[in-house]
Amino acid sequence: MGWRLLAHCKLAALEQRMIQLDPLTLWTAAAVLHGFAALVWALLGGFYRIAPRASMWLCIGELLMLPTLDCQGCSTAWPDALAPWMPSLLHLAGLLAMALGVARLLRLAPPKPALWAGLACSLLLALCAVAGSTSAALATLAAASALVCMGIAATLWRSSASGFLSTWVRVALPLPLLLLAADSLADMTLPWATEAHSPWLALLMTGVHLWLTLSLMTLAVHRLWLRILHLSQHDALTGALNRRALEERLSQMQARQRRGEGFAWIALDIDHFKHINDQFGHAAGDAALQQVSSLLMRQLRAGDAVARLGGEEFGLLLPNTGLAEAVALAERLRQALAGQPLHWKNQAWPISASFGVTATGNGDARDSADLLSQADRLLYQAKQAGRNCIRSDLTEPA
Repeated sequence: MGWRLLAHCKLAALEQRMIQLDPLTLWTAAAVLHGFAALVWALLGGFYRIAPRASMWLCIGELLMLPTLDCQGCSTAWPDALAPWMPSLLHLAGLLAMALGVARLLRLAPPKPALWAGLACSLLLALCAVAGSTSAALATLAAASALVCMGIAATLWRSSASGFLSTWVRVALPLPLLLLAADSLADMTLPWATEAHSPWLALLMTGVHLWLTLSLMTLAVHRLWLRILHLSQHDALTGALNRRALEERLSQMQARQRRGEGFAWIALDIDHFKHINDQFGHAAGDAALQQVSSLLMRQLRAGDAVARLGGEEFGLLLPNTGLAEAVALAERLRQALAGQPLHWKNQAWPISASFGVTATGNGDARDSADLLSQADRLLYQAKQAGRNCIRSDLTEPA
């Protein structure tokens, strides 16, 4: 019985401390939270350049939330004509800004139904205010806020469709927004309930906002990490894989080769690339490299890889591809490149490339270095043969 009495006493003490949380303390905690969040978003977007547009909208959303904070029993700073509905209107505006910020942060389309619903409810609010129906205006704002919260939650849920987020994060992110939506609906339908438990509700909503803010900031930092990871694996000019990433892919291919899966390698070099730089300048040469890289990426399958080996030389890694298929692809690429000249300052410069194609299969003892060396030798033969042509292994490896 002693432990039960001790637990009862601790629970009573906790309830007593909770009751002593006066409205001004809760309002101060919420204001500090939103102000700090706005400052962090401003620093992330303005100073660190992490998703600057998304950070700007999220900063605006946090700032718009500040005048909406409710302090039961505190004197209001709003004029009597605005006090009934202005905080709710700013709260809706803050949620709309947050919806735009979240969409930009995740590089998804904004939740248009929620945005249009918010704007439509704002117009309906104006009509209700003109008609003098304050209760109808507040109910309209609460409904709009709930719709926008559910729209943001849907955006966060969609963000993991391509594997951007893990399953548990996908479930955890929308929850605070759904709680905010439920709170808005409660304000619309059960005003007496929120009044009766205002200290508890204010504390709960402060925790929900903290949860949401930390989650979105984690997403922003995760986006920065993805950007750094992409830059560490890709060529900055063309977007193709760099040498380091290519070596990792080749190691994976060799491991799969030991399980009986072959792959092909195509080395290609842009013909007369130095002439482009000499005649038009290095900016034109960069444009030619970008054009060639873009064409190669459009022509390949999802599992294939394009790597820039240096200068004007590229390599194509083709899993589960035999020599005949690789040669056929190289011919399609050769024709596509020849059919798309570089247009620079009202002049057209023909682009062509020479190709060296090789492939490996089960039982082939060559490692990746031997494979790349063989493709380079074949590429050199194509250059010697007059360029704009293909040289490959004579027979498919057994």
